[in-house]
Amino acid sequence: MLAALPRRPASYAQQVGRAGRRTGNAFLLTIPDRRRRDLYFLERPKDLIAGTIVPPGSYLSAVEILRRQYLAHLLDLAAAGRLVRADGIVLRPLPHKAPRLFGPSGYLTDLVELALDQGEELVKKFLRLSPVGVSEQAGADLEAYATHGLHSAVERAEGEWRRAEDALRARLREIDEAHGELHDSDPDQARQKAELDAERRGVGRQLLHLGDTTAQTALCDLGLLPNYALIDSSTTLSATLYGEDGIDPKTGKVVYTSDPSSTSGPAASRSRSWRRATPSTSTATGTRSPAWSCRRAGARSGGPGGCAQGAGTYAPRTPPTIALRAPGAGRARSPTTAPACSRSWSRPP
Repeated sequence: MLAALPRRPASYAQQVGRAGRRTGNAFLLTIPDRRRRDLYFLERPKDLIAGTIVPPGSYLSAVEILRRQYLAHLLDLAAAGRLVRADGIVLRPLPHKAPRLFGPSGYLTDLVELALDQGEELVKKFLRLSPVGVSEQAGADLEAYATHGLHSAVERAEGEWRRAEDALRARLREIDEAHGELHDSDPDQARQKAELDAERRGVGRQLLHLGDTTAQTALCDLGLLPNYALIDSSTTLSATLYGEDGIDPKTGKVVYTSDPSSTSGPAASRSRSWRRATPSTSTATGTRSPAWSCRRAGARSGGPGGCAQGAGTYAPRTPPTIALRAPGAGRARSPTTAPACSRSWSRPP
């Protein structure tokens, strides 16, 4: 059932095409509005149901897209068992998890070695799939990429992956070093140790999530495979939100929780803000903390009480502390310490 009338025959065919996939039979009900366009199609339903669908245009000489499509073509051949190394061994299909892609014995090492050895033949077969539309300059660029440039592109992608992994491991080392300098005999230091434990759990979950990334997702994010989300290079804001979560009835100590989060958006949008939906209330003083927004910029400054970040609403029992920083930067030592990061903090209007 469609509660709104699609604007074009292509949109209608795409939406109703989801029905009946299991049995082949479906009853389709579309509810039009009273707008003129809806009334027009109500009088002439065939113009929408069986209207002309104009295929979308495609610029086949876009070099960056050609490079990504070429690597996707190689992976398709590997999945079909049609990529054979010089020693007669058939190249295995793409592994499921991203960590198996990299390293001296990783999948990309074998793929690149085979692709460079047979590059001239493979790229000619790929270009024959599009007999028209690819310019001579784009074809020559793709041939150079297939015979030489693929190796450096994979090296850059692996370096980017390793840097993200190393940054998380460096944060874990910093947390462990700070944790070892604190003593349980001091109440303030004991509280800070509990905060560090919560932050370490959050960073550990981020590291596990990175290792659990699928190989296809990683290759898309690293720019080696085509991304059909139609989004340009993105900016990612990573944060760990942690705070008190009540008292442990067994030990009588304050329990701290941590919530790692990351949000990505197109790089074209240079200003983003993450706001707390409702100002938090302090149970100790009864005062209300203002909502603060974190904006992407180059300055280093902090708003009082930290910044609550999240796509939805977050209602902690006590005002939380956020540790927000660029990879490798220091941690926020106390709830009133401004996070060390390359973002600016400003109160929303």
